[in-house]
Amino acid sequence: MTRSKIIEKLENGKQLGVSKIIECDNYDIYYTYAIQKISDTYIVYESFYNTNTVWEDEKEFVSYYDSVSQVVSNFNAKYDVRFEDLNVCKGQKFFNEKFFTKDSI
Repeated sequence: MTRSKIIEKLENGKQLGVSKIIECDNYDIYYTYAIQKISDTYIVYESFYNTNTVWEDEKEFVSYYDSVSQVVSNFNAKYDVRFEDLNVCKGQKFFNEKFFTKDSI
């Protein structure tokens, strides 16, 4: 998806993200990166875990930004994931935004 299309969807409150399995040091890592705009805040969610140990070592990180330009400039192209790889989730969301709004923390 193009950067401008991603930004348009984010501005309309859509949750976008990417999940993939990546081989890293002979382990398969399940990686998720997702973004959603709630009110005037962009919530960026990132999680990963080793598929061999499943949930034992799951890590979650959440960041908050005031503008989409901050999100783009702070995008960490980790695990060969590009900003343009983000897509609208089909079915289950990448993360439950209600757990991560600033009012809920």
